[in-house]
Amino acid sequence: MLYLGTQFVDAISDLHVYDSALGPPPDVRAIFDRIMCWMPPERPPA
Repeated sequence: MLYLGTQFVDAISDLHVYDSALGPPPDVRAIFDRIMCWMPPERPPA
């Protein structure tokens, strides 16, 4: 998994915890998987 992608999911998860009173959070995993489709494959660190 991409490191930045992981940070993105963590940030959204934190946001959902903060906004939990506003309603049920959307499916973070589905959103993340859809975004990952637009990203290039992960490359090994140089």
